[in-house]
Amino acid sequence: MSVSQECEKVKNNIQKWLLEEGYKIQSKPNKDALFQMIATGADGIKISVLQPVLKLDQIVIVTGVGLDETRQTALQAMENKERLDFLWELRFGLLNIGVSFGGISIPLKGIEMSYPIFYDGLSKDAFMHKFFDIKRAVIFVLWTFDRKFGEPKPKSDLMYRG
Repeated sequence: MSVSQECEKVKNNIQKWLLEEGYKIQSKPNKDALFQMIATGADGIKISVLQPVLKLDQIVIVTGVGLDETRQTALQAMENKERLDFLWELRFGLLNIGVSFGGISIPLKGIEMSYPIFYDGLSKDAFMHKFFDIKRAVIFVLWTFDRKFGEPKPKSDLMYRG
């Protein structure tokens, strides 16, 4: 089987798995990927799945959370120690979930999260576990901000960045 045939098979399997789990799928052009799709759940959380051009033995699940101006202003208004403690809470929480992440620095505009899966470990079970880890990471970030800024219940109004 050629590389392009294997990639097409992987893409079709991932689309099938996500559709079976109730996600809506949208293709997105990406010059750095052989394919990229955006999966949107009933909760509105969007997660990208892509096949990097330079990593033909893996796919990457990726998403991000962007901060609106209100939250950016509130974060900047915090005392330095409180803000630093909050950023460490985010870092350690994401580390415990097991996802790769970036962007947690001042000024905090957004947090990117990703999870690679190598072809030799790609099954529906492995894929969906990692996909749900990314989704849990998004929820963790949203709820951590909601709790910090005094929302009576999770509001989850931070913007998606994918």
